[in-house]
Amino acid sequence: MVSLLVFFPVEAEEKSVVDEPSTAKIIASVQAIAVETGTRSSDIVDVLAREAEDLRKKLEAERKKLNDVSIEQAAESLEPLTQLSIKQRRILKGHAGKVLCMDWSLDKRHIVSSSQ
Repeated sequence: MVSLLVFFPVEAEEKSVVDEPSTAKIIASVQAIAVETGTRSSDIVDVLAREAEDLRKKLEAERKKLNDVSIEQAAESLEPLTQLSIKQRRILKGHAGKVLCMDWSLDKRHIVSSSQ
């Protein structure tokens, strides 16, 4: 059995203006704050965890504000799909595991895929 792994070019991500600190830098800064204030690192971690939870709640509230309608409400206005005309044309064999990636060739007649 042969699995084909194909790599697709990915455009370089734009760097944000603010560089995100690494985990090691965050841990070092938490330890430095703990030393300066005379508190334990676990107390500061608890404070940071609460702050992260507050930010998650604010983000969820902001997402709810931006949602116009739920998917259920949008689906109610659509007509139900009846008699789908989906026909099996060919069976692609050769993958024992899950198919991870699939793409069409430039001529749009051939498929390349990869699996576990």
